[in-house]
Amino acid sequence: MEVTTLLTTILTLLQLALSQLGSSATVANQVIAALINIVPIAVTLGTDVVNQIKSVISVLENSGDLTTDQLNTLASLSNDLDASWATTIANYNAVKGITPAPVTAVVTTPTTGDTAQTVLPLSVTPAVAQ
Repeated sequence: MEVTTLLTTILTLLQLALSQLGSSATVANQVIAALINIVPIAVTLGTDVVNQIKSVISVLENSGDLTTDQLNTLASLSNDLDASWATTIANYNAVKGITPAPVTAVVTTPTTGDTAQTVLPLSVTPAVAQ
């Protein structure tokens, strides 16, 4: 089994378990710590893994049993993941000579509900060599 498939499967199971069982503060801390370690690897593996991590973050954010610090950490982790993924895409586009068209995204801060619009590059997902 390749690394991407393995990690995607594990993240899917984690997402299902969290959505069924909920999360206590202790479980949330353990999942957040694991996600922090996974993010640098995930951006090298491709869209499937990045999307699974985003899904796990979303399930945790919506579990309703998190502290403000945990919500802020998840928001920061999500932003870091987006930034790392955007850098990966930008590097791929630069190597391939692709000039992406701009697209607008709306980002909401979970703890405050504030929204902000930002222009992100529309990009091509890189194929990652295994």
